[in-house]
Amino acid sequence: MRETSLMPAEHRRARIVDEVERRQTVTIRALSERLGVSRETLRNDISLLDEAGRLRQVRGGAMIRDREEPPVGERVLTNPDGKRAIAAAAAALIPDGATILLDSGSTTRLLAERLVERVATGTRLSVFTNDLKIALALHPLGVAVHVLGGRLADGEESTGGLDAIDMLSGYSVDLAFVGVGGLGSRLPISDFSREAVALRAAMLATARTPVLLADHTKIDRPAPVRLAPLPENLRLITDRPLPSPLANALAKASVHVELGQP
Repeated sequence: MRETSLMPAEHRRARIVDEVERRQTVTIRALSERLGVSRETLRNDISLLDEAGRLRQVRGGAMIRDREEPPVGERVLTNPDGKRAIAAAAAALIPDGATILLDSGSTTRLLAERLVERVATGTRLSVFTNDLKIALALHPLGVAVHVLGGRLADGEESTGGLDAIDMLSGYSVDLAFVGVGGLGSRLPISDFSREAVALRAAMLATARTPVLLADHTKIDRPAPVRLAPLPENLRLITDRPLPSPLANALAKASVHVELGQP
């Protein structure tokens, strides 16, 4: 068909992802009719979105990806350069003598590696974390490490559950660095389960400066459960500029977005 839409590519692809999220599965024919875009353009868009992990390409269309987060052992292999840029920007926020909270995850582990270097040159820190690998990296250097109690998660080397949430209610930190399951214009910040949302909301609530860390592979990939309410003074550090619909949704929620530099 002759293309009738002058929609920028990033907006068009965001619309495709939104259609898949709402309908679970879509055909190229239906997308072409809704968006006024040729089938050839849509096939190329869907292929690129599949490579980025935002949907699953199937014959004649696309479908939603599995709704479970991959194990951390797989996530550490995804976009390591972007995550290092995020970790560097996050580390720059941490002053000497700070008390911080580090969520479990691939990006926070890279942040912990930065902190290992800082501590070796004299930086003093106190750290709360539910990530056992982070705890074991920092504790031998003399860092005061407090490990959150709770159930050990399969494939994550981290703790969670009600015990971890209850423990957080008794603490206050200067900064909390917390991961997310997904980002999207309809569900600005989301995660894969109510338990994960409750834990991460509790982590953010402990901090005078709450900071979310999410690389571009989470963009336009909302998870099933909304993270809400969002705390005041919330920051998001990512590695690429956000699509306009998502940027507008986060601005409306008063989330300050920062870009990590490679």
